[in-house]
Amino acid sequence: MGLKIREADTLAELKEMRQKVMELETQNHVCTNQLKRQDDELKRVREEKEAMAKAEREVSNLLRDEQRKLLEAQSEMKEKNVMQRLKYTEALQTIADLKQQILSSQSKVQS
Repeated sequence: MGLKIREADTLAELKEMRQKVMELETQNHVCTNQLKRQDDELKRVREEKEAMAKAEREVSNLLRDEQRKLLEAQSEMKEKNVMQRLKYTEALQTIADLKQQILSSQSKVQS
């Protein structure tokens, strides 16, 4: 009788151990799946970061190009402005020369 009780106890303990093993295997499976999801998320975040860095570099390059174009346009405008001033000054000088010629011609005619 004592042997049967020990056998029953051992069988009960064996069942408990098997149940515990199943629980630990399930927990291991859950943790493995959780790690896989975290790895996938980490990979996605890294890819997103790389894409953002690439987009930032592209935007930075575009900004640099636009700034260069702006500087070129400003330089052209300054150059055109200087040329216009020169033409204006030349026109004023021509007008002054023509007035001088007119005055000179008028004084010759009056003499």
